[in-house]
Amino acid sequence: MIYLVVRLRAMQAHLDTIEDDMAERQKSHDLTAMVGRVGTWTLDNPSQRITWSDEVYAIHERPKEAGPPTLRQALGFYHHEDRQRVSQLVEKALADGSNFEYRARIVTEGDDERTVLSRGICRFDARNNVIGLFGAFVDLTETEQDEAPDASTDGTAGSDPL
Repeated sequence: MIYLVVRLRAMQAHLDTIEDDMAERQKSHDLTAMVGRVGTWTLDNPSQRITWSDEVYAIHERPKEAGPPTLRQALGFYHHEDRQRVSQLVEKALADGSNFEYRARIVTEGDDERTVLSRGICRFDARNNVIGLFGAFVDLTETEQDEAPDASTDGTAGSDPL
């Protein structure tokens, strides 16, 4: 009986440590999202249900109360010159399990054009069927504006890779 009590206390201490670690990671994630304009998204297959983190809503200037967009609506945010390429990458990932990354422009609900980077990673079931996508979404707009060459310079400003 004493052994069980000691073992139970050890397990509780271990759980407390894990909870503390998770809380710290969540704080780190939240800070990264606020500072770096980074969000996450998911796409369920075959329902095509989308979920967005708060930061993805903010990047799109879409009120969270409006709810998640349909896949068609989400793709509709992309600039008309980028939309087909993004759509093809998503379709290919769902069909063959290939991950993707792209840089594209979106037009927000507030009619602002933003440059974004997105990376999608496939999720698989036990039979290796694609059951969805999980991804990160980064707003690069201000970074690109900060790196744009100033007319008063030799044009090399901002030429460093990301």
